[in-house]
Amino acid sequence: MYDHATQIGLACLCYDRENYASYCKEMLPGRKITELVTDTEYFGIVDNQKGHADVFMRGTHGDTFVKKIVSWAGNLMASDNDEDGRFDGFQAIAEAMYKKMGDALKAFDSLYYFGHSRACSCLAILALMVGCKKTSGRVFCPPVPGNADFAKIFNATIPDWVYYRMLGDLINAKAMRNAKNKMLDGVDVGIAVDLPPVGFSWRIPILRAWQHSPKRICRSEMVEYPEEKTRIQWVLERCVN
Repeated sequence: MYDHATQIGLACLCYDRENYASYCKEMLPGRKITELVTDTEYFGIVDNQKGHADVFMRGTHGDTFVKKIVSWAGNLMASDNDEDGRFDGFQAIAEAMYKKMGDALKAFDSLYYFGHSRACSCLAILALMVGCKKTSGRVFCPPVPGNADFAKIFNATIPDWVYYRMLGDLINAKAMRNAKNKMLDGVDVGIAVDLPPVGFSWRIPILRAWQHSPKRICRSEMVEYPEEKTRIQWVLERCVN
């Protein structure tokens, strides 16, 4: 498994899709990178050509605050509580990615998924769809991908899935995690790891949105892993938001 500096870099730098391939080549020399770029998504595979691949996906695709709000409004729909228990917006994106690259992903013996924000939930659903026996994931600041039924299936199928959450991040709001509410019945999947807070913004409600940014994650990891400070600084300098 990668060190934390590489995990953060793989997950967060894909916001800069124009330069992401070069970032990957610097972090993971000698790897083949297949990118899928559309108007709304940035997704791809980093292939070591030895039966293993890393799967990345960009988070919310809006490049401005307003576009991000529009993106969330369109993609984070409440679960319709059907048999699969998945949130419809995330499932729609995962299905689109599977349609385009599912065959390529099924060709690998092991897969490692990484992403930030909205991408985390899409990738969790995608990972189940692909069905690779050796699957792991390290995702940052994820929303919930589905309800308790989905979480039970996911955790039993993919035990090596870790999600990192920032203290005070609004995406951790309990409003989306209410198993007694048929419309807001989200349940987290994987193993939770809390990142240490940086500064005081997490204590002030109006500033908590900052806790969700890749830059905040990097600064938090510098506190947690000072031995990797130089490499994390390299990632921080390339984060775009």
